Amino acid sequence: MNEKKVNIVEDVSFGSSNKVFSALLVELKRNSMAKVNHHPEIMKDDLQKLYLSFDLNTPKGLQQKCMFDIMFHLVRRGRENVREQTKDMFVVAVESQNRRYVYQAVDELDKNHRGNDNPQDSTTDRRMYKQLGALCPVKSFELYLLKLHPKLKCLWQRPKESTADICWYCNIPVGKNTLGNFMKDISRAVDLSKEYTNHSIRPMAVTVLDLQLRSQADNASFWS
Repeated sequence: MNEKKVNIVEDVSFGSSNKVFSALLVELKRNSMAKVNHHPEIMKDDLQKLYLSFDLNTPKGLQQKCMFDIMFHLVRRGRENVREQTKDMFVVAVESQNRRYVYQAVDELDKNHRGNDNPQDSTTDRRMYKQLGALCPVKSFELYLLKLHPKLKCLWQRPKESTADICWYCNIPVGKNTLGNFMKDISRAVDLSKEYTNHSIRPMAVTVLDLQLRSQADNASFWS
């Protein structure tokens, strides 16, 4: 008896079936009818240790902080569409109160949002505001943009070993695996309490935003 070796995951003949299957899994997760893989939320002590580890005077350290800031403040999903991000996708703007902020000017479709979802979940609605101190995310991002290679549109460019040149980054994009393992590599290098993934940033950001909204609501009720 001859056995036919068929890969139902990678074989192009099963392409349509796999797309339907993937869409069904997403729908089941939305309705809480499928197993959801939860990623560990970054602990408060680890978050502080992480920020103190960023060396903004080096190309790699500046890039790591900007990448983390964007994922955290804009509540982005861990791995999705990071390699495709370009310089013109993010814009620095100024509010009426003269407060600077960064927002994502170009929205994108991720695996859970295909254009038919609630527009309130759009990544273009979130802002990364200027803060006091050396770790201001807007200040770091503006410096990062100035140091990028002008001939490459990619936002995440391969860091150089030194700061001798005006450009701190090469005319080569960062590899997909390097971007995907961003938090895992940092967790090991900084010796955090556990090995986090890029997906760990989002639940932590949601928790922080929830606390901020609760605080604002309490203050509003107090003064009303």
